[in-house]
Amino acid sequence: MPAPDSSAGLVLAAKMAPALVGGRQQKQGLVMDDVRCAARDLLQRKDRGLMDLWILYWNHGGRCHPFEFDAFVHEVLPVDWFDVDALAIAVEELALERIA
Repeated sequence: MPAPDSSAGLVLAAKMAPALVGGRQQKQGLVMDDVRCAARDLLQRKDRGLMDLWILYWNHGGRCHPFEFDAFVHEVLPVDWFDVDALAIAVEELALERIA
């Protein structure tokens, strides 16, 4: 009797992973990259600095130290979903401040 193919189990697990974790995990890579890109775009405009963005991020529940935050924004360091959410709120708030 041949040994069961282990690749079939991996394929099944890969297909079920987003359903097991929830829709958030499936989209997390795209959402995280978009937020990081938006943060870098805001920072390149030179009217606000990284520390301004970090303060807003920290006020909204972000947990990264400023040095880790810099690495996070520049896609060097992976972070948890709550840090991505805090960054998204901070980027939105900073963008709204520019408009006002």
